[in-house]
Amino acid sequence: MDQIRAEIASSTEKLENVVALSEEEAGRLRAAEHELQALAEVAYPDELLDPLSGSIDQKDSRQEPSDITPSMAEDRLRDLRDKIRSEMEVDPWQNICMTQPIVRQAVWHANRGEVDTLDDWRHLPEVHKKYTEHGESMERQIERYGDEMMSIYRRVERSS
Repeated sequence: MDQIRAEIASSTEKLENVVALSEEEAGRLRAAEHELQALAEVAYPDELLDPLSGSIDQKDSRQEPSDITPSMAEDRLRDLRDKIRSEMEVDPWQNICMTQPIVRQAVWHANRGEVDTLDDWRHLPEVHKKYTEHGESMERQIERYGDEMMSIYRRVERSS
């Protein structure tokens, strides 16, 4: 038992020697940490990093860029489609973000600045066609997810 304790003490002492930094290395490490902290404060000010600094309901403004590409919009709409699918019981062909012709057409028009409101979206030919068939189900989804969906369409970068 004493031999085991001696070996453990010896190993611990060797480990401390390995981990110990020279004064020069420790100084460089402190300088690098200080530089990283300064960069972090510029890139992410404390008010953005501190979760208690604002309202709990307040969204993190760094989550999404203000303009997104059409491809990014399609990705966000797929995520919303999956969210609708998991939270509401709707058939796939009734999901407001499910049918590819609707999504592609709406993103195309959003890219041209033509989809800023739910009415703009509802009047797109593909949407209008589905809406006449499944309006009640689509309206329930719009009540719950319409703002989120329109936020995606409004943020699609505009083509020149």
